[in-house]
Amino acid sequence: MWFKSLLAGLVVVVSAARVDAEVTLRMKFEAGKTTRQKLTMKQSMTMTPPGGAVTKMEIEQAMYQDLKCLKVTDDVAELEQTLTRATANMQMPAPLNLNLKYDSDEKTASNPFAKQLDAVLRPMIGAPCSMKSDLLGKISDVKVSEEALKGIKNSQLGSLGGDLTSPEGVQRMTEQAAIQFPEGTIDIGREWDTVITMNSPIGTMTMTRHHTYKGVVPESGLEKIEVTVDKTLEPSETPNPALQGAKVEMKSGSGKGVFLFNAKLGRIARSQLLDQTEMEITAGNQVIPQKIDVDVVLEDLTGKTESTAP
Repeated sequence: MWFKSLLAGLVVVVSAARVDAEVTLRMKFEAGKTTRQKLTMKQSMTMTPPGGAVTKMEIEQAMYQDLKCLKVTDDVAELEQTLTRATANMQMPAPLNLNLKYDSDEKTASNPFAKQLDAVLRPMIGAPCSMKSDLLGKISDVKVSEEALKGIKNSQLGSLGGDLTSPEGVQRMTEQAAIQFPEGTIDIGREWDTVITMNSPIGTMTMTRHHTYKGVVPESGLEKIEVTVDKTLEPSETPNPALQGAKVEMKSGSGKGVFLFNAKLGRIARSQLLDQTEMEITAGNQVIPQKIDVDVVLEDLTGKTESTAP
């Protein structure tokens, strides 16, 4: 989950040149340039056990990260992304009845649960993740150090993480946060799709993201691309031992969002993605509905303080 939050932060930068109301969207890189982003994720998980009270867990996380372009060769950029700070606020229902607050800038975690979270995140702070991107935004050659993955592999998340604990999985997570542009010029109303597949503890998830170019927002001058997402799940043939015999079925999965590009600066000014998934957990004779809502916002903080960010 934290890697999803972490890697959900990769900045896609564009160069937009108009010709008769058409736009060419391309990645734009400059060796030695570093951008700073803040990624905020709010997640709400609701479960309704048979004959029991509805339980709801809420999590809000913020990740501060730097993305540096190391060099550009033959229209392919080598990038380095580094997590600099992580915060979290978790409200957990009974039997825990816990309000957990965490900040990696604090030297000592406030309680045992915060210490467990710190053990997962601490190895990631300051550990660079490298990758490449071409001008269309296609991500490749993702490399994550074993040291950075140590915390998540040694925790309970290691058995539940699926793709989260491998470089290949990190690459697919990164693709979710980026936009792969179509070739050629586009005009208002142009649509295109990208497909991402990734492993999860309950099977292979396929996400089809549908993009629509909406033109320039008059008030801000930013390029606007709207997205919708459809998700399907192919259950795993081999049960995950961490599920302890329970079966999980995805009943529905969808999402929507928007990316706003600053063509003058050549990078994302802000993006927001809303995701909703409805699951059904079967444990013995019990069937437990579960609903997960996720709201992810990416803000460009380069040259700004947090209070002046958009």
